[in-house]
Amino acid sequence: MNRAILVLSLFLAFVAAIDIDAVAKEATRKWEQEQEQKVLDGLTTPISKRRKVTDETKAMKRFNSLVDNMLAILKTEEGKEKESLSLIADSLSSSPQPFLKTSKYSGDNVDIAEICKGVVPRCGKLAGHPFRTLNGVCNNLDNPRWGSILTFMRRWRQPAYQDGHHVPRGGFPPSMAGRKKRSLQRKETLLQNQNGLGSGPMMVKTCSHLAAGDLPNPRLVSRTFHPDHDVPDKIATHMVAIMGQFLDHDVTLTPEEEAEGCCFGSEEKACFPIQVDEEDPFFHPHEVDCLDFTRSLAFCEHFFNHREQINGITAFVDASNVYGSTKAVAHSLRTLSKGLMKISTEGGYEMLPIINGTYHAGDIRALENPALTSMHTLFLREHNRIAEQLYHMDPSLDDEEIYQRTRRIVSAEMQNVVYGGYLPVVLGSVAMDQHDLGLSLTPSIYNPSQDPSISNVFATAAYRFGHSMIQGIVDMVNEVTRALESGYKLQDNFFNPAHYLAFSGAGMEKILAGLVSQHAQTSDQFVVDDVTNHLFPQNGAAFGSDLVARNIQRGRDHGLASYNAYREFCGRKAVCTWEQKPADISSSNWETLKDLYNHPNDIDVFVGGLAENPYADGLTGHTFQCIKSKQFQFLKYGDRYFFTHANQAGSFEPYQISNLLQRTLGDIICDNTKIAEVRTDVFKANAPYKDCQDRTELEIERFKEL
Repeated sequence: MNRAILVLSLFLAFVAAIDIDAVAKEATRKWEQEQEQKVLDGLTTPISKRRKVTDETKAMKRFNSLVDNMLAILKTEEGKEKESLSLIADSLSSSPQPFLKTSKYSGDNVDIAEICKGVVPRCGKLAGHPFRTLNGVCNNLDNPRWGSILTFMRRWRQPAYQDGHHVPRGGFPPSMAGRKKRSLQRKETLLQNQNGLGSGPMMVKTCSHLAAGDLPNPRLVSRTFHPDHDVPDKIATHMVAIMGQFLDHDVTLTPEEEAEGCCFGSEEKACFPIQVDEEDPFFHPHEVDCLDFTRSLAFCEHFFNHREQINGITAFVDASNVYGSTKAVAHSLRTLSKGLMKISTEGGYEMLPIINGTYHAGDIRALENPALTSMHTLFLREHNRIAEQLYHMDPSLDDEEIYQRTRRIVSAEMQNVVYGGYLPVVLGSVAMDQHDLGLSLTPSIYNPSQDPSISNVFATAAYRFGHSMIQGIVDMVNEVTRALESGYKLQDNFFNPAHYLAFSGAGMEKILAGLVSQHAQTSDQFVVDDVTNHLFPQNGAAFGSDLVARNIQRGRDHGLASYNAYREFCGRKAVCTWEQKPADISSSNWETLKDLYNHPNDIDVFVGGLAENPYADGLTGHTFQCIKSKQFQFLKYGDRYFFTHANQAGSFEPYQISNLLQRTLGDIICDNTKIAEVRTDVFKANAPYKDCQDRTELEIERFKEL
């Protein structure tokens, strides 16, 4: 008791000695000066490049910067930082700064300081609400922030930061060379573990937990291990790759720091550029020796023992890419009449709405490529089609009721497309059965102990498997005859809606028809050069960035544990010497990895995952199948509003579920386009075609009561 009184007395004395509000004002002034100086120096990021930033993540960035400044002003003594952070969070929460606000809409304005303090929202009457919140808060009534926006990504293995806190795995900056001698730090770690000096969660019992040595340059790994080889998949259509991206933008968004001049000696701590060596056969002739790259935004920087990253959107399969994850975004997309959403028209075709001079959807990445834009448009049309039917069935319903009912139905359709069509092809029947991911008329049971929040390794490595399935040339197919009518190079059409709008607005439908008919590339280590040499080129340049190198760098930025660590996580043995070639990696792949990496434990999880042979009847190897299966299990059973769950406030009736279970992506395409025929399974290239007249319709009268 006396000890507790002493600690409290010391803390109160510490508080009394600090005018925290004055510190906050001084830190705010300093932050504003920094922003003004960036404008004067021409270092503000052009709007055209702000593709992974939302109002909420901007507020988190401002909060982190303000805390940085306040700590610097306080010049916290060692051991006093926790007390300082508590004071700072209390101050910013009680007297919030205007530039920390995230929205003008009631219930949408996230208090960043409260999130960082761990304040739990009160759910109240939301417990019995039949419609999920837009931002995902209170889906889980015991843990209201699980799966919501601005949640930190979960760790399924301890982070592997080089210093244990925030320095990227392998060091900062990355090595330019392919193979290097073992680092001193790695040797010391090995000696400590041999002598039994390791402790805590990082204690080493196998090689999988060893600190990384000098890692190979990400661009070198990309061009050596992930070249462009044309190997079309025998089963999967190109729709698998594009639906994968569309779904990814429903469940994950990793906001990036904004910084300029990272390839020109900038000292901003956000910079983590990718070096390009002089022997690079593609970039060297273009005189490119560096690829711009910034670190992912930290979640509540300083408030954790190690750096964590943010999911900027809801984790749930809830069609947030259609509606948005905040009231502000949702409101901007609505007509506020009869439950309808805004559209524009092109040659009589309904397209995405034009807001402030550009096309908009529920996710900020909707224009990344024409096929993705087409998927956004398809589900926008589906919303308005259902809303119109609900209105005609019961004109007494107001705009809000029609909108929410329609959103609930479309979200259920999205879940059925994912779990009933897409995942069976991606994961295969073995993984689907092992993790109980199938759908049936037998009601499923919500499990409030399962956290649906996105795991870091899923978002940053395993679910990026689809990058290897992208086609460099995208087919555009006639809606009626199924004849190949046109096509476009992906590398020339990033953020370019020309082909989406082509043929007087019919381009979008020709793209969808092409996705259903064209084969995807095989899920393997090979990736088209449209994304490894030409990703997002600037101002018409003949080169762009490298998606694979960025994936590798992003994994190191996030401190993802090694490939070995996730082999163990998924029940396989760690590989501790090059002589222990895993049975599920080919000899040629293993030899190439040996040439690139010093030690098997250095292999990046993204690279190792793609190196594996397919597992059972799925598309990827065992490690990625395991990670994806676990994540989608959590997204199903940890979602209170999943459409097959029984005995929840938002549960559908059995007769409604039976209709939803029959609704495929092909049916949705038939309902909303002039396409005459679709495959019976749009994800399988060996599936026969059926006439759209034979589609399964949504029987709207079944949904009169919701």
